[in-house]
Amino acid sequence: MFPIPDASSLRTGSAVVMDANGFRPRPAPLAAIPPEIRSVVLIVKENRTFDEVFGDMALAGNGPVGGVPALARFGLRGFADGGRERLSLQNIAVTPNHHEMAKR
Repeated sequence: MFPIPDASSLRTGSAVVMDANGFRPRPAPLAAIPPEIRSVVLIVKENRTFDEVFGDMALAGNGPVGGVPALARFGLRGFADGGRERLSLQNIAVTPNHHEMAKR
């Protein structure tokens, strides 16, 4: 529960939301996107870290950059721990589609 804001607080809070979400014109134009960037793909895995999903991938850039393969439990050689209640699986491709999209 929270108190209902008064009219002036509501106006101020609404202005913050409008500015933060880009619903008002900005005083300066946004920087141009560099021509080397052709596309951007955002892959969201709820409550998962980069290393859990893509830690086993080497990423292009300034040399081989990547995550921590030992943490890639949802990677191409991932695992699902059943913890004595369910079947546990090891060395399985948990996220083959995510990895293929990330390669492209």
